[in-house]
Amino acid sequence: MHPDRDPAHAPEELHEATDDARSRIVETATRLFSTRGFAGTSIREITQAAGVTNPTIYYHFGSKAGLFEAILAESVRTLDERLHAVLNTTCDFRTVLVEFLAAHFDVARDNPDLCRMYLECVMVRGRDRQAAAEVNGFDGARHERLGAILVEGQARGAIALGDIGPARIVFAGLILVPILQFLDGHLDVLDRQTAERLIDIFLLGASPRPVLSPTVAAVSSDTGDVSRYGNLP
Repeated sequence: MHPDRDPAHAPEELHEATDDARSRIVETATRLFSTRGFAGTSIREITQAAGVTNPTIYYHFGSKAGLFEAILAESVRTLDERLHAVLNTTCDFRTVLVEFLAAHFDVARDNPDLCRMYLECVMVRGRDRQAAAEVNGFDGARHERLGAILVEGQARGAIALGDIGPARIVFAGLILVPILQFLDGHLDVLDRQTAERLIDIFLLGASPRPVLSPTVAAVSSDTGDVSRYGNLP
């Protein structure tokens, strides 16, 4: 509920403004935003699909933009907490990267509509400028965390010295492509094991020397290369 809206002083028509109604609004709006985008979804469409009135949405969220912001903020909280924990771990560099990637996979797998909503805004930022501003804020913080992790990898000697820009771009692809394939039904499993396999391949290309994880080393010693290393997405 919006902080300056006291239920005790709510108008009579807002007696429906319960937690159940709020949950229906969030669920319905997430689904509509994910398929039609922010600009393509109206308050009227959300209220009709959720079975609530316009004042109920304004009571809880203030506006359509407020509703979008609330959905994004609530839904990415788990991911944000996990990414923050990754930066404060004492694990080895490979494990840190696996945790970072697996956190994104878990959110996409458990909240596909939210993920589609986010991607819809990313792909059409020019059209949905208001929604894109919310996404940009989250993206900026996430990219800063990834940059900090890669710089730490350089300090540990796990990534070649120099500009981390190319490594950041490649890692962004490791996040985005498997998620898109999963949402499109071309990838059945999106889990930690998928993340581990992708990180091993990433480190093979980013390392200043041929350092292999035990799993990749075993495959490499058997085949002379890593071309048979599983069926990567």
